[in-house]
Amino acid sequence: MSLRRPLVTFNKVSCLRAFYGFFAAALVSRVLSDIFELHRWSIHQGDTFPFRLLIEAIPIYPPYILLIEWALILLGALFLLIKKTRLGALLSLFGLLMSLSQMFQNQKVLLLLMAIGLSLGPSLEKTTADERNDTLVFLKWQILLVYLFSAVSKMFDQFPSGETLKMMDQSLFSHQFAVNWIYSAVSVIVILTELFLPVLLWKKPKLGVLAVFVLHAGFGVFLSDIFPFSLAMISLSFLFLIPVGSKKPDQRLVENF
Repeated sequence: MSLRRPLVTFNKVSCLRAFYGFFAAALVSRVLSDIFELHRWSIHQGDTFPFRLLIEAIPIYPPYILLIEWALILLGALFLLIKKTRLGALLSLFGLLMSLSQMFQNQKVLLLLMAIGLSLGPSLEKTTADERNDTLVFLKWQILLVYLFSAVSKMFDQFPSGETLKMMDQSLFSHQFAVNWIYSAVSVIVILTELFLPVLLWKKPKLGVLAVFVLHAGFGVFLSDIFPFSLAMISLSFLFLIPVGSKKPDQRLVENF
């Protein structure tokens, strides 16, 4: 009698591939959003937005510098895919810093924090089940904090009423959701999901990753402009499928003696 094998198996290699793949996709999506949604080329040419978007002391740089910014981010994504992860993270880090100096967005900050962790911390490839990896812990905390603070912020805003979601709805069939209680119900479900997801990712990571997929697929229906953010969060969720050690460095030193 043979035992059934699971349809999908997760190990460190496959999880890291998924993490780097979705992170690279988030970086590419960030550049595409700059080009086709924010029309940043026109901004840097001076055709639109005749006012400063961030700090007056930092000028809006010309379009050819914008090309350098995009090239750094895209090259970073490419190197992440070909397993030159530290170089890819460094390139994307510099590109994202340039981008943030021109236009602030929360999703850029998340991508920047991911790039910082990968470029300055211990390599994720060196993660073992019996040894703590500070980069892995740092990146895991990013997704936990994002969901927690996002849910708390929504609770004290008008989000539960459904008005925010109704105003932001960019779906092709938004007219089908004209009934206000549907927007309100979806808004409450989003808040409850974001509150519960950190626990689910920590305790039941496979279910947690699936829930992250479902949540951000829903976001994609209503909010197309946060696609890079959704890809980044899906990327981070795969890290919870990698076992991480709980031993602290000082404990290992004591044991060695």
